[in-house]
Amino acid sequence: MKTFILFFLLIIFTFGCANQSLDREADLQGNHSPVLAEGELFVIAGYEQTVDHMRRFEMPEEIEGYRISYDDETLFVDEDGNEVSESDVRTHYFKFNVWTKETFEKSVTNTGDDGWSEESIKEFPNYTAAKIELVEMSDEEYLARRLADEEGYFSIIFYLGDEFEDDPNKYNSFIQMIDEKRSKIRQFTYTAFPSERLEVLLNIQSYPAFVIFDHEQLILKAYDEDQLMEFIERELSN
Repeated sequence: MKTFILFFLLIIFTFGCANQSLDREADLQGNHSPVLAEGELFVIAGYEQTVDHMRRFEMPEEIEGYRISYDDETLFVDEDGNEVSESDVRTHYFKFNVWTKETFEKSVTNTGDDGWSEESIKEFPNYTAAKIELVEMSDEEYLARRLADEEGYFSIIFYLGDEFEDDPNKYNSFIQMIDEKRSKIRQFTYTAFPSERLEVLLNIQSYPAFVIFDHEQLILKAYDEDQLMEFIERELSN
């Protein structure tokens, strides 16, 4: 009987220690970068890629990055503690909090000349995740992803609504004009609709809508072509 009680208490103690270990602060927070093989993520800590870096597929010579493996025991949750799926994790393109099973040690790795190659990523330390928590973007962070990454440059987005499907060539003249002035444009995209979240944040009332950001904020939201043309001729013609 005593043996059974001791064994039962040992199980409770072990379970309690396992849970307590996840009550600590996360071992690292980082951004999800290239997805590796199934069961593994590459997480970069302490480095924010700019739009320009991403466009040129650049990374610094030294970086704090980790290969994070996960298995059937890994707990996937959102910030409210709700369980999420592996698919949610692998398609989450913002920050993660990671609790590792092993003792975690911060380290910086030299990327060499291979950039984002599979060979260079193999050089990064590998940990097994006990828990991965998806960190959601604040509204400010969500909008900041649309900003130009340098003063004096612009990010331009056309939301064409149903016209994107009905008459995709209608705005070709504007698209060509903007393409000719790319020296002052960091991002230029056109699509049918923004995400629901972005539609609310930008308070878009109708379509088509033309939005332009500088390196700090939204500087133009226009619903007619004349406003767009005026801006292009005034700001992008020099």
